[in-house]
Amino acid sequence: ATTDLQEMLQVTLPENVKVVIQTGGAKKWQNDQVKADRLQRYEYSGNTLELKDEADHAIRGDPATLKDFLKYGEENYQADHKMLLFWNHGGGSISGVCFDEMNDSDSLSLREIDSALNSVYGQMSDKFEFIGFDACLMSTLETANIIAPYARYMFASEETEPGGGWNYTDIVDFLSGYPDATGADLGEMQCLSLIHISEPTRPEPIS
Repeated sequence: ATTDLQEMLQVTLPENVKVVIQTGGAKKWQNDQVKADRLQRYEYSGNTLELKDEADHAIRGDPATLKDFLKYGEENYQADHKMLLFWNHGGGSISGVCFDEMNDSDSLSLREIDSALNSVYGQMSDKFEFIGFDACLMSTLETANIIAPYARYMFASEETEPGGGWNYTDIVDFLSGYPDATGADLGEMQCLSLIHISEPTRPEPIS
């Protein structure tokens, strides 16, 4: 995740594009900014990563944690186009995604993701352009069925992903140049983007 943040910081965003990041669930971070014992929310705008909010550590596998983040985004970052990304390990339809190292690798099941999204969907002005899973094994029919009511597109991998995951320099750079991009535009770009194919596949936690 630290590498992903570093990739993002390579791009200067225009005023009408912002990235909101919630951190948590890791025992240790490879940087001096993100704190492992806190749930933190950062805003990346322009070329600055700024801490906007923090609280006592919350269980990442608890749907209430996701619900609070989605609500925070709706209340503070109204936008014409929105996307939602899950970064971490994935276990497909059975184990879900986002395993919390601080809480016995508790993860978000598909039902829990559905519950969190449904709780805030009535407050949203429109669907997400896409919901993405930068995690292994999440491209399943069951995942797509859960996501369909809330997003126009889903980005996910049916197989394991490289250790570094997606190329966030390419993603954020594309958004900075095309802030009105649709989920289809982003999907085509993502498929063409060079991912970190030289890095080892990130191991999946045992559940």
